[in-house]
Amino acid sequence: IGQNKKFLAQKEKVIGEEYLGLAIFRLVFRCASCSNAISIKTDPKNHDYTVEFGAARKYQHHIAEKEKAEAEDAAREKDKGDQLAETNQKVLDTQRQAS
Repeated sequence: IGQNKKFLAQKEKVIGEEYLGLAIFRLVFRCASCSNAISIKTDPKNHDYTVEFGAARKYQHHIAEKEKAEAEDAAREKDKGDQLAETNQKVLDTQRQAS
């Protein structure tokens, strides 16, 4: 299903589910090519939606962002460790030259 595609859908509030006072909605519609029912639920916590049935996600944006952030943190920690080792080596070299 392409982005910005119009569909006839049923929109309903999910009873008993809220996130920080925001209502969670369920959208039920039919696939344009095979006419199977698809149900998705809004996810305001992650600024996304959750597929309940009838479809599968190809790409999960929030998971990809989390993995990217973890990789950046690991690289930053490695760089910090390298800088610390380099500084320690300079201190040792200075001490050797002073002796």
